[in-house]
Parts: sequence; structure tokens; C-alpha cells
Amino acid sequence: MALEIPTVEAAAAEGEAQSTQPWPKQSTAWYAVCVFAVVLMFGELDRGIIGLLVQPIKRDLNLDDLQVSYLIGLAPVIFYALIGIPLARLVDTMKRNVVLAIGLAVGAAMTALAGITQTFWQLFLCRVAVGGGGAINGPGTYSMMADYFPREKLPRAIAILQIGFIAGGGLSLVIGAVVIGASPTCRPRTSWAW
Repeated sequence: MALEIPTVEAAAAEGEAQSTQPWPKQSTAWYAVCVFAVVLMFGELDRGIIGLLVQPIKRDLNLDDLQVSYLIGLAPVIFYALIGIPLARLVDTMKRNVVLAIGLAVGAAMTALAGITQTFWQLFLCRVAVGGGGAINGPGTYSMMADYFPREKLPRAIAILQIGFIAGGGLSLVIGAVVIGASPTCRPRTSWAW
């Protein structure tokens, strides 16, 4: 089987076909990027804050280190690994915005539900379901962005999108510190023997 290398004419024809595609208004496209960035930011907030609250979670639910590793590492990855590809297929075959909205709504609901769990298994299942929002977010977001921007403008849009990732990571540290500082049950217990 020979590898086909596109000719200059084929590349030019592809570029011309892309330039004739009806792109949405610039304001609509950039608004979508901002919404995607905010969604990405909240996903990073969730991942960052739970990392800061490990000790209070361990104390409240009587967890050991292995169980905490399951909550932070394994639980979200299970959904990514087992369900991510089928969810990405849904993005290809169904209305992207609907699939993305449902996935993110389920992830957000499970994040909220995780706050009232009472056992390891309840929290574990919530964290597994939270992975669903992340599993659908990437394929859905990038696929929709390709519909909003021509190829030559897509890298700049993706760079703006990544601001949500960085902002979420940074804000999770700030918000987590405020939560820990404001809650007497979250502060680490220290006993100084002088």
C-alpha cells in the first residue's frame, strides 16, 4: 500500500473549500471560546480543590491513603478510559452541543452530590461520574471549535481556551485555601509540644 502525498493542487483546493465554508460571526465564535474556557476552568477547579481537601476528607470519612488515591486518581480515570471513546463517538454522530451539555450537567451534578456523600463508595461513584464530564468535554469542545474557526485561526482560539485550564488550576489553590482557612473542621490539627 503506497502512501499518498497530497499535491499542491489538492492542498490549494482543500484550502479554497475551507475558505468558502460559512463560518459563524466572529463575536459568536469568540463567545463560544470564552464559554468553553469557563467550563474548562470549573473542571480544573474541581480537580484542584479535592486535592487540597484530602486530609479533611480522610478524617470525615475515615479513609486510608489507598482509598484517597482511588478517589483522586482511579475514579475519574475509569470513566475516561472506559467511556471516553464511546462518548467521543456520540460527539461524531449526534448534536455536539446537546451531548456536551448533558455530559457536563451530569459531571456538575455529581460534583455537587459528592459534597453530601457519607461513605467511601458513595464518593467513589460520584468521582467516577464526574469523570464523564471531563471525558466528553475534550472531544466535544475541540470538535465544536473546529466548526467555529477556520484552520488558520484555530490555534489562537485553542490558546485562549487553555487560559481556562491555567485559571482553574490557579483559582483552585486560592479558593481551596480560603475554604480551608474559613472552616475550623478543614484546618489541620496541630499539637505543638514545646
